[in-house]
Amino acid sequence: MRSKFKWIFTLLVAFMMQFSFAQEKTVTGVVTDELGPVVGANVVVKGTTNATTTDFDGKYSIKAKSGDVLEISFLESKKSISVGAATNYNVELKQELKEVVITAYGIARETKKLAYATQKVQAKELMQAAPVNPVTALAGKVSGLNIITKNNGVNPSTSIILRGYKGITGDNSALIVIDGIIQSGTALNSLSPNDIESINVLKGASATALYGSQGRNGALIVTTKQGSKETGLSVEFNSSYTVEKIKYFPELQTTFGPGFNNEYDPYENTSWGPRFDGVPRRVGPILNDGSYQLLPYQAIPDNRKDFFVDGITKINTIALSGGDEKSTFYFSAQRSDVTGITPKDEYVKNNFRLNASRTSGKFKISTGVSFFTDKSNVAGDGGYQTRPLYWSIINTPANIPLTSYKDWRNNKFATPEGYFNEYYQNPYMLIDIARNEATSNRLFSNVKFNYEFTKWFSAAYSLSGTFFNSYARNTRDAVTYNPVLAPTRTDANTVASVAEGTSTNTRITSDLVLTFKRELFKDVKGTLILGNALYTYKENNLNVGGNDLFVPGLYNPSVRTGELTGGSSVFQERRVGNFADLTLDISTFLSLNGAYRLDRSSTLKDSYDFYTYGASLSMLDALPSIKGDIMSFWKINGSYSKTGFAPSIGFINETYATPAGFPFGEIVGLAAPTNGASATFSPSFTKSYEFGTELGMFNNRLNIKANYFNTTTDNEFLTSSTSYASGLAALRLNSGSMESKGIELDVNGSIIKNDNFEWKLGVNLSKIKSEVLSLSDGADRLQTGLATSEVGIFAQVGESFPSLYGTAYTRDAEGHIMLNADGDPIVSSELKFLGNTTPDLIMGFNTSVRYKQFTLSAVADYKTGHKYYNNLVDALEFTGSTQHSASAGREPFVYPNSVYEYTPGVWSENTNITTSNGGFDFWTGTYNAIKENYVVDATTLKLREVALSYELPSKYLDKTFIKGVTLGFVARNIIMLRSAQNKYTDPEFTNDSQQVTGFGTQSQLPPTASYGFKLDVKF
Repeated sequence: MRSKFKWIFTLLVAFMMQFSFAQEKTVTGVVTDELGPVVGANVVVKGTTNATTTDFDGKYSIKAKSGDVLEISFLESKKSISVGAATNYNVELKQELKEVVITAYGIARETKKLAYATQKVQAKELMQAAPVNPVTALAGKVSGLNIITKNNGVNPSTSIILRGYKGITGDNSALIVIDGIIQSGTALNSLSPNDIESINVLKGASATALYGSQGRNGALIVTTKQGSKETGLSVEFNSSYTVEKIKYFPELQTTFGPGFNNEYDPYENTSWGPRFDGVPRRVGPILNDGSYQLLPYQAIPDNRKDFFVDGITKINTIALSGGDEKSTFYFSAQRSDVTGITPKDEYVKNNFRLNASRTSGKFKISTGVSFFTDKSNVAGDGGYQTRPLYWSIINTPANIPLTSYKDWRNNKFATPEGYFNEYYQNPYMLIDIARNEATSNRLFSNVKFNYEFTKWFSAAYSLSGTFFNSYARNTRDAVTYNPVLAPTRTDANTVASVAEGTSTNTRITSDLVLTFKRELFKDVKGTLILGNALYTYKENNLNVGGNDLFVPGLYNPSVRTGELTGGSSVFQERRVGNFADLTLDISTFLSLNGAYRLDRSSTLKDSYDFYTYGASLSMLDALPSIKGDIMSFWKINGSYSKTGFAPSIGFINETYATPAGFPFGEIVGLAAPTNGASATFSPSFTKSYEFGTELGMFNNRLNIKANYFNTTTDNEFLTSSTSYASGLAALRLNSGSMESKGIELDVNGSIIKNDNFEWKLGVNLSKIKSEVLSLSDGADRLQTGLATSEVGIFAQVGESFPSLYGTAYTRDAEGHIMLNADGDPIVSSELKFLGNTTPDLIMGFNTSVRYKQFTLSAVADYKTGHKYYNNLVDALEFTGSTQHSASAGREPFVYPNSVYEYTPGVWSENTNITTSNGGFDFWTGTYNAIKENYVVDATTLKLREVALSYELPSKYLDKTFIKGVTLGFVARNIIMLRSAQNKYTDPEFTNDSQQVTGFGTQSQLPPTASYGFKLDVKF
């Protein structure tokens, strides 16, 4: 009986084991390596298509049966585990292939062997605050990188400056390379952030030597998502919703109301009237029915600020990716809808991308196609003074209830005839009758072939085309005042007009790269890269306009009165480059690299050949004896490069223009060029060297990088004034030089790390100075940015670049302000140096704290050492809106920190002599003539990003088709600390037409902050 029972029991156990092996279950775990969680590791059930990838925390979840084998791989690291009775398997991978970065022409190099400074920003860091524009998401995250957001509209433009300015004129922006293909600077602004796998920042010319002249300002190498092998189909949905609010508004005086010379004027927008007293007064005209506005004469809090509304940004993205053993694919579609803080301002952006690859033996083909389209509709300049909308808003006196004039078509006091102001039109009307519309489309297509002939020789060829077109139309409705409705008005009528233009450009690139890898001697490996690069660019522009349109609502130049306006232009450029790159790796401690490129550019006469070369050395584990528990890694590196570059398209061309009034009947004519070009143009050269070190400590939990760099550009492309007797106003030539030098420091560490809690902290610092060494023909100053006769941005020999010069106070040796006989400050007789407009110190702070399923991350940056001229405040002086214009009660006062001439040549401290006037004449005359008054310290501390996310535990999703859900709160620019001198705007803002900062205008809206939520779901 016992024997029979034993047999039955054995059979039952076997049956249960068989049932157990056949039962599918959810297997979870965490994949890590020596650096922490591995993101994007492939987890595959062997012999099946059942696969998944690890999330941002290295976690995976997959259906499997007991007895199945899970294959886990990342890069070239692989590990297999057998599934047993347990449901949780943590895996530690040993990275056999060290970290690599993508450099010029898609060449992957080991990070630790690089002899120049680079820094990689991963997708997780880029996307943590759900940005619309990936460029703005880089701020504060990379040392040496200065991201400049020029304005605050629905589609703000940006500049990307690496390691300061390299040239006095021309383009100083970093090169943009997307998936190995050179693109325009705006291409990165329009790229969907969700499509980006990583951005590798190549900071110096040594790192970009293979790009020749196009890479002299450094480069951003963008790699988009490609899909993963053996992962099956993965679907991801991302959505975000943010609200944009004004962070701060200009601080204006609220003591005095509209009028002039202390007399009230019901039509005025200037605030030189009497002090507010709360007594009701008439505002605006008396209409023909005898009615008029009667309003309390008192300041209304935030009357101007309340014109603006909350901006809304909605971003939705769907992405599909996957692959098998031989192929990968990635497809995404994204739509961004943005409404601005200005009512009725809108921006829509759509992105589509398809990347795919297929491998067959030694042959691999990969292709990428992307399409971008956008449309904007924003308020334009308006009124008979053609001023920006913001100017009309901010010039509203403090007692005017601006928001009550929204219904300008039906509210008789908001119509053109009834509106109070005779100089600036109702802003609510302007946003309807003055519109700027724009659309653009960009199609990018690329195909790349790779073939591995032998283990030591491979070839890659890529052909790509980027096709861009845009259309813009600015329309203005006519405004005609009816004198019967408002007989006392004196406003000027404005006519209807339209201006429209199209622009198309095409970029074709062809790149061939041959790679040879051999072990030359024992412990000596060599890599030789030979290549050819062809680049062709063509641009066509056409614009046309008409004024005084006679068919209301029809914006067509054909229905104009008068002459047609407009013009057309064509630009073409071709570059041909041949390059070579040789790397020698000696054992594991020394890496030597040399690069050479020979270029020919059509923008130089006679297709002038010029060269670029670079050499670098990297010592790895320089002192092996110090390695241990504390010191994990130490590298010392140095590099030198000399980069030749050609001028921009058309710089050396002498152009003829059609003079005004021609053609005159049947008579045609062209005007002789006023700008001449030197007959001896040659390339300009930038020499650069850098030294650096990198330390990994405490098992690479702490990483420290430090670099020093020095860059000198000679033989620049400048424009010099000439004698009018020559028949020319200016001559373009080779001349001038500039030096940029600085230090960079990056410290990143994992402070605390365990299964449930992790705290990472990073600090980066860059201190940079650019100095003008010489200009053309012995000149000592050259205008390089916006400027008037009294203030502007210049290049000044011996000073930092760019420099702000303007009229200033005349001071004694102790810095006291010297007064004239009337008690007013003496204006300097010439423009004086007022400061550098680029920060000489930028610090970035990055941190993330993870507790179980919660992650809190933040990014901040600090900029200092620079100045900012605010043209808006300068212009507001005339209107009496500034706080200082009311600081003395509009009475004469003793000027602070002043001295007067007691006897000839003897100056004494002033304690009782007052200014000649305390009202309009003083503030718009003497005070306004001194532009130093509008130059402020541009120091800022910004909390750029804050993101709090929660990842839903996988146990709640085990029985669903959903692989992961992450919810988050995001915020941008919620803290902006600035100098006490700056009461008006963000000193980072600048004019769209220039790269240099430091010159604010009336077109820039108030700074804003955004708050919102995001959702990420994986299937």
